[in-house]
Amino acid sequence: MDKKIIKIKKEEAKTQIIGFWDNPKNAEEELKKINSLKKWISDFENVKSNLEDLEVIFEFFEMQEANEEEVFEQYKTTLKIIEELEFKNMLSEKEDSLGAILKINSGAGGTESLDWAEMLMRMYIRWGERNNYKVKEINFQSGDEVGVKSVTLEFIGDYAYGFLKCENGVHRLVRISPFDSNNKRHTTFASVFVSPSIDDNIEIIINPSDITWDTFRCGGAGGQSVNKLETGVRLKHYPSKLVVENTEGRSQFKNKENALRILKSHLYEIELRKKQEKQTQIEGEKKKIEWGSQIRSYVMHPYKMVKDLRTSYETSNVQDVLDGNKNMKNRDIIVVGLQAWDISIGSTCKNIAMEFSKNNRVLYVNPALKRKTSIKEKNKIEVKKRLEIINNKKDDIEKINENLWTLYPKKIIESINFLPSCIFSYFNKINNKRFSECIKDAIKRLNFKNFIIFNDNSMIDCLYLKEYLKPNLYIYLLRDNVISRPYHKKHGVKAQIELIKKVDFMVVNSYYFRDYGKKYNKNVFMIGQGCNLELFNDDENQIKIPEDIKNIPSIKVGYTGYLTSVRLDIEVLIYVAKNRSDWNLVLVGPEDEDFKNSELHNLKNVYFLGLKKPEELPSYIKSFDIAINPQIINEMTNWNYPLKIDEYLSMGKPTVATKTEFMEYFKEHTYLPKNKEDYVFFIEKAIKENSKFLEEKRKSYAKEHSWENFVKKIYEIIEK
Repeated sequence: MDKKIIKIKKEEAKTQIIGFWDNPKNAEEELKKINSLKKWISDFENVKSNLEDLEVIFEFFEMQEANEEEVFEQYKTTLKIIEELEFKNMLSEKEDSLGAILKINSGAGGTESLDWAEMLMRMYIRWGERNNYKVKEINFQSGDEVGVKSVTLEFIGDYAYGFLKCENGVHRLVRISPFDSNNKRHTTFASVFVSPSIDDNIEIIINPSDITWDTFRCGGAGGQSVNKLETGVRLKHYPSKLVVENTEGRSQFKNKENALRILKSHLYEIELRKKQEKQTQIEGEKKKIEWGSQIRSYVMHPYKMVKDLRTSYETSNVQDVLDGNKNMKNRDIIVVGLQAWDISIGSTCKNIAMEFSKNNRVLYVNPALKRKTSIKEKNKIEVKKRLEIINNKKDDIEKINENLWTLYPKKIIESINFLPSCIFSYFNKINNKRFSECIKDAIKRLNFKNFIIFNDNSMIDCLYLKEYLKPNLYIYLLRDNVISRPYHKKHGVKAQIELIKKVDFMVVNSYYFRDYGKKYNKNVFMIGQGCNLELFNDDENQIKIPEDIKNIPSIKVGYTGYLTSVRLDIEVLIYVAKNRSDWNLVLVGPEDEDFKNSELHNLKNVYFLGLKKPEELPSYIKSFDIAINPQIINEMTNWNYPLKIDEYLSMGKPTVATKTEFMEYFKEHTYLPKNKEDYVFFIEKAIKENSKFLEEKRKSYAKEHSWENFVKKIYEIIEK
């Protein structure tokens, strides 16, 4: 900073010299340099000031004169400006601070390539808008039927080029083409070329004899949209073989001016690349858009990976569509998550681990026992078991089947959720290290090699496993909005973002989670949800009705699962029971305190059947006339995939469920009320409309969501 201050003084001294303003262009450039240096000084002083403020407020917190929220807010402010300054320092080349001109050309692949180019255009426009850049369309050539032949976009704003310059090159897409009636696999290409958007202060000399101009009419939608004058311009530069078209405005003069500016930007990019010795000539950058020239290749055959050919970096983030029915085999997988193996209710994480273990060796790691739990809940059976393991009275590894083991960590981790964010991270690393040491020991004893970590929603206790365990691949499953709950919200929001950024790829069960994840990691895949359909298969009519529900008269309106006011709307249930006394409301599952104390227990047509084993649930659902999921809409439920819907549908049951954002996914096969009045209406409607045909349609749809199919989708993404 001292050197920058000295430099500012020297530069400002130049502005006092007589004749400084004789060359306005040079003077403007000098003033830009001075302002840029001053901005660095200002930003640095701002960081320094905020760090001092953070130190002071933390001292007040220790003296109990400031609360945790005040410390956290100051920490967030300080962290943000530090990260901004660090990133700005990273983009330190002169041209990085400029705007950008980005051109996309479709290549080999016909209609597929045109569509791919349009997909890329849409992606970059959305990126620009999300990052507050003004995006202008300079030139656009549509495909004959669909997509884009070529498009040039300008991103106006500071550091656009710094962000986009690494996008230069050929991008290759492999997918099942939506334009192929035979559903065949297609390979297609599109190129991206990025150059800095230069201003008048960067002088590029172009010999007029080196260029020629053509004019043409700009296309349109027809009628008044067609330009009757030749306002479009085409500029050819013979030494570089560059061609620039501009159809942005209706003024030929303005379009010529812009075309010349874009040509200068491209020529400037060529000179930059020569200086950086990245390539000896621009043709090396703008190769043929076909095989052998891509910078990044999404390969499905003969190997399954994405490979950046410039850096040799490889990652498994593409779908293996060629051998989609062939399961991944003989890999070592470590499954971590929020749910323990000995949980009393059904578990997505356990189901996934069981499916993995059909063809791979799997270690299911239970959450580590927390200090607070070990003291306050020491008399609970599951806590007693863990304390015995920690005290070496029981083995920490249990064998479930030939390929599946479960680990109960032998170390207690500290209860630190009450800590402010600024010091929470430090102690969370210690917790993660303890947890990792237990897993390392199990890995050694089981002789796991080149293992994969599969993390089900555990964003805090498993945040640093990648650093401590160094897996071959780290996958994160986001299927539930647990960060909306008070406990996880405090530190989980930040931890989850940090985790998503570092994992190799993320799989999700809703489009909301997909869009959220893509903000922090490009490798995010929506794969839906799985269901144990074998358990719910009653094709042979072998499932028996339990005694405790057999004598409850129809019409039975039923629900299975945890009865908690966090997820379910008690008022809906009360309203339905009171308004239709001829219906019987059957609730199967454990209750929270709100349900235990609710008016539902005073209603004669409401039956609480208590906690049942997962394998018992199909027999209860079979007895239902109507299945319901009366969710209350909140951050946790609105975008959550409700697994029980698949369970209901797999048994053909007419299903009435609250219309959350995610339930649109099931709208063709369910009834979606918005309020308690709608529930009565739609239950009546479901009763009247039900038929064998509809029941079979529901079953057929649910079969698509088996655990086998769910895990296959993960296999399609994993590196083999």
